[in-house]
Parts: sequence; structure tokens; C-alpha cells
Amino acid sequence: MIVHQGTGRVEIPGTPVLPEGVIDLSDKVLPVDTWMANPDTDLLRGHRMRGLRNIVIGVAALGVVIAVGVWFLQRGSGDGDERSSGAVPADAAVKHAPPPAPDAGISKDDILAISRWGYLTITANQKTTIFVDGKNIGETPMTRLPLAPGPKKIKAIGPKKNQKKEFDATILGGQDADPIDIVW
Repeated sequence: MIVHQGTGRVEIPGTPVLPEGVIDLSDKVLPVDTWMANPDTDLLRGHRMRGLRNIVIGVAALGVVIAVGVWFLQRGSGDGDERSSGAVPADAAVKHAPPPAPDAGISKDDILAISRWGYLTITANQKTTIFVDGKNIGETPMTRLPLAPGPKKIKAIGPKKNQKKEFDATILGGQDADPIDIVW
């Protein structure tokens, strides 16, 4: 900043020279505010810092409120059950018991016996409609048709109107029954 002696006129570097006919009123500004000429002056810095501080405090408070709410919900959700009292349920050891040893439990034959499905394969030399226990299943060929275990009555209707064959099959759980091959 340049101050001329006796005129009270202030020149700020980079300020354009006023054109002729424009009145310069800068000498009427008293006292001279040098801080206004400094580009590093930041009047709002303190305000911004307080705002940032308030945001951080608000987020921290919200986090504490959420954590306390979750803790109360987990603690109070049992309504008197084992979780709220801290007691271990009597059957906890059963729920987390290790699997039985391979020789001390269910065998492969037991697993096959309780399997939900057995399988039957039916083939024919001509187009044949298949019924199992009176229900239309579809047309041949049928490979590994899943059926519930037990005895089954199988009826085959051939390509001509009066062609009909009936079979009995026993389906065992988890196993393939003997295949049926129909020749017309």
C-alpha cells in the first residue's frame, strides 16, 4: 500500500487508475483499513470452524444415541427369557453338539430307507403314454423319474387305441428301480 504525503490518498497495488472525470473518494476513508487490502484475510474462518465443530459434536452424539438404543433393544428384547437374564438355556449343549462318530449312528441303508424319492426309468420302442397310480405322468422315454417310495401300478397306453400294458414296480427310497422296457 502506498500513502502519499499530505493527500491522504491510498494506492493499492493492482488497483486501476481512475479515468479522468471520476472523483477519487479514497482519501475520505479514515482510518485506513489495511486488512481489507490483504488477500489472506479470512473474516469467516472462526465461524466456519465453529460450524465444523458443531457438526462433529452432532454426529458423535447421534452415534452414541444409536449405540445406546441398539444396546437397550438387544438387552430388552427377551422379555424375561434366557438372553436378558444372562442364563444359558438348558438345551444349549444339544444345539451345538459335535456330529456323531461315523460308526455310532445312522447307516447308509437307513439314509436310503428314509430318502424322499426313488427313481424309475421307462423306455418304449414307440410313443407311449405312462400312468403311475392312475395319474398321467407323460410320454416315453422317461429317465430316472422321481417317485415316492412304495409299490406302484404302472399303466402304459400304446400308439394304437386298444394297446395297453400294466406293470407293478416297487420304488425304494434313494435307489433306482429295475428299468421297464416296453415293446409294442
